[in-house]
Amino acid sequence: MPLKRLALRRSLLMAGDLLTLFLCLQAAFLLRHHRPLFSLGAGPSLIVVSCTLAFSLAAFYVFDLYDIRQEFRTVRFVIALLESLALAALLTLAVLVVFPLQAWKNILLIELALKAGAVFLWRLCFSLVLKGTTPQRNILVLGSRDQAEVARSVLSPYPEYRIRAVLSCGRGGKTPPSEAEVKKDSARLKRLVREKEIQDIILAGPASGTSPVDSALVGLKMRGLNVYDMMTLYEAFLFKVPAAYIEKRWIFESRGFQRLNSRAFERTKRLLDVLTAGALLLILAPLGVVAAAAVALGSRGPVFYVQERVGKNGRPFRLIKFRTMVRDAERRGPRWALENDPRVTAVGKWLRKTRVDEWPQLWNVLRGEMSVIGPRPERKHFTRKLSRANPVYSLRFALKPGLTGWAQVHYRYAASEGDALEKLEYELYYLKNMSFVLDALILLKTVKIVLFRSGR
Repeated sequence: MPLKRLALRRSLLMAGDLLTLFLCLQAAFLLRHHRPLFSLGAGPSLIVVSCTLAFSLAAFYVFDLYDIRQEFRTVRFVIALLESLALAALLTLAVLVVFPLQAWKNILLIELALKAGAVFLWRLCFSLVLKGTTPQRNILVLGSRDQAEVARSVLSPYPEYRIRAVLSCGRGGKTPPSEAEVKKDSARLKRLVREKEIQDIILAGPASGTSPVDSALVGLKMRGLNVYDMMTLYEAFLFKVPAAYIEKRWIFESRGFQRLNSRAFERTKRLLDVLTAGALLLILAPLGVVAAAAVALGSRGPVFYVQERVGKNGRPFRLIKFRTMVRDAERRGPRWALENDPRVTAVGKWLRKTRVDEWPQLWNVLRGEMSVIGPRPERKHFTRKLSRANPVYSLRFALKPGLTGWAQVHYRYAASEGDALEKLEYELYYLKNMSFVLDALILLKTVKIVLFRSGR
């Protein structure tokens, strides 16, 4: 608000990080070897520099350092910064095994110390400048008080966006307002915009229906005010699509969903799925044997758990995973997995935390029943209930289910119908905006879940 400012802010932050990291590399080389960065061979050095910078930016994303709501002067930020730099340094060491450049190994500790101090100072300056130069945006919400509170909760982490007025004028009502009521509401809207110095208007009601002050809104839009609906607000600030505001017309008219009908995208995604799943099965096979032995020794029952799930276009398939619960855990019927679920075994808790229990689903990926990235596969018992609870739930079946996904990295395991519908909003965001770049970001977030055992 304008919403492009959010993307610009992240881009500036990333560009500043990139420059700061590069200068730290240069400084470390000068301090340790008294010569410029590329003086010891441009070819190998360029490869190492590129990898180091890429690893650092990726690690920053994994540890949420590009969340612009982050306060850069907290202990939490410092810990996340140190963890991300340590991860980047370990990855750089792996590169130096392939390119054994002793000069680079000699600067790692100096470089790490310089990066920690320089990035912290750069982020601190960025935050102070941002607070000092970011103008206040005065917002009017067109909707009820309850709807305004929803908008306020979305904007609350961004203090520069301030809701100055709320106007309820029957938006989306069943009975059309009289001409006198329209004129009265339009006059009130124009007066509030003038008196409160409003720059942005949020249409907080559901997308269905039309506003009785549409003519006044068009006039204000032509004068330079920004007018947004709640769908746009949720996507820009929360990276999800609010299911309660979806209607068919929005799906028809909204930008996005283009890749659902792209044969080239589908074939490329399938090729990447096969390559990724095949490589991971080979790499993880020894650890998989250890996990299978742990399951067998940890409790009585089969090593693998096979269960029917709903796949693309509603087709059922048999999903395979390591067993994490006691045998006959659902003898009383299907139910959601809970926090500290007593049915989960001791070994199963560790498997779930690290997502190791999902590894056998790589076989489902190779078979074409699943993708590496996609919505979480759910059981028919629950999909029926969830489809009745929300008509747009069936939209998620336009994609193959995935090992990981936008919902899985942003929200905990679904332990209730409410959790599943909350995750649906993230799945709809992915459905609308899916791309290979988004897939790469999801994989980076999944790395954090696996390394720090933040699954459930």
